[in-house]
Parts: sequence; structure tokens; C-alpha cells
Amino acid sequence: MSALAAQQAALFSLITRDGRTSVNAELLVKGGALRAQTRVDVYGEMYVLRTRDALRDDFPHVAKLLGSARYHRAVAAYVARYQSTHYSLARLGHAFAHDLARHPPKGARGDLADLAALEWARAEAFVAEDAAVATAASMAALGAQLGAARLRFVPSFRLVRTRHDVGPLWAACEHGGKVPRAVKRATKAYLVWRKGLAVFHAAVSKDEAKAVESLQLGETVEAACLAFEKRKDPAKAAFTAIGSWVTEGMLRAP
Repeated sequence: MSALAAQQAALFSLITRDGRTSVNAELLVKGGALRAQTRVDVYGEMYVLRTRDALRDDFPHVAKLLGSARYHRAVAAYVARYQSTHYSLARLGHAFAHDLARHPPKGARGDLADLAALEWARAEAFVAEDAAVATAASMAALGAQLGAARLRFVPSFRLVRTRHDVGPLWAACEHGGKVPRAVKRATKAYLVWRKGLAVFHAAVSKDEAKAVESLQLGETVEAACLAFEKRKDPAKAAFTAIGSWVTEGMLRAP
């Protein structure tokens, strides 16, 4: 580590009060009306406020459900465990859902971590890069080669698996409706994607989620369609699913 990198790491440690440096603030360059420690504290307070605000931007409904005091405590505990290591605070919340599941705030809803997972996927989808999407015409052009094709989803696409059905909870928070009580565990799968500037999500069946995973793993369309083999009409189910992916702009242009 260079001398500059070491100094930067020490200052960051002082600001975040993580206890990882033995450097004393009074060793910093003196100047101005404020003591060195006071100047560090100014940045320390700013760091707390910025991380709190950054996470609220990505998890507005989680923050609302927790309430101000519990949300602030949850963020402080999370940031202590997962300090920002990226130049952008937009990446700070990458493990927030996981952390809420492992360290649920006292008195929090049992489905809060799953709501956070959905909110994070939506936040990620919003900032994902654009890509040319598949169309009915481009898919038809594949002809007999469709079964052997290895289709890819657009960068904004996410498959989110949860232990609770948090769709109604998200909708209530988003549209100002009555917040439903926490539901019993019930595994759900959601597709998250962006069209233009709008982010969408939709719950899907287990077999459709399995087909999505197959494509994400690089398998062929034919192999992915095996996920629907238990349907009464597997071909129709597969055609309907793929058709919806194309219509909604989830697939990259082949």
C-alpha cells in the first residue's frame, strides 16, 4: 500500500469511527478555527447522513415501515458491517436485504427483508445499461433455429426469489393503500425489468422462474422449455412465457 493510500485509509477510518486505525486526529494538519477532531467529526456526521439518505432512496418502503428511529438504527448497524467500498453510494445497499434477514430490527415485520430484496432489484434495474431488445420479428427470423438459440435477458432484468409474497405490500406502500399484515411464508418469484425509464415487476409461476434460470445459465430455449413439461399444454405455456418476455422487452435482441 502506498503512503497516500495508507493516509486515505486512515482518514476514512477516523471519519467512520471503525476502530481500524491508531492514527490520532490531532496529527492532521492544523488550520482554521476548528480543532482537527472537530473537523473529522463534521465529515463523520456527513457520512452517517449520506449513507442513511442513500439507502432511503433505494429502500423507501422499508424505511417507511421501520419508522425513523428503527430505520436509523438499522442503517447504522448495516453500515458498520458493510462499509461502502465503491466510489458510488448507489452500491451501498447491495447486502441490505441479506443483512435485514440475518439481523432483523426488533419488532420488524417478518417479510421486511423480502421487501428489501424486491426494492433493491428495482433500484438496480433502474440504473442498468440499455440494450437492444428482441422483437416478434427478430424472434420469428430465427425460424427452426429457435430451439437451439441461447437467449439472453437485458441488463436491467432480475429474477428475485422471496420467502413471502411481498407484491401486495409493495403496492400498498407505493400507492398509499392500507398496508397488509405480514403474511405467512410462501416462496414467490418475481421478474424485475425496465422499459424506458419505468421499472416493473411481476410475480411468476415456479416453472416460469425455472425456465428463466435455465436461460440465465446459458441453456438453450429447448432446454429451458422443459420447465413447463408438467403443464397440461407445455408448448402453449412455453410460448406464452417467451411471448411475454419479448412483449415486455425483457430479452436482448438475438
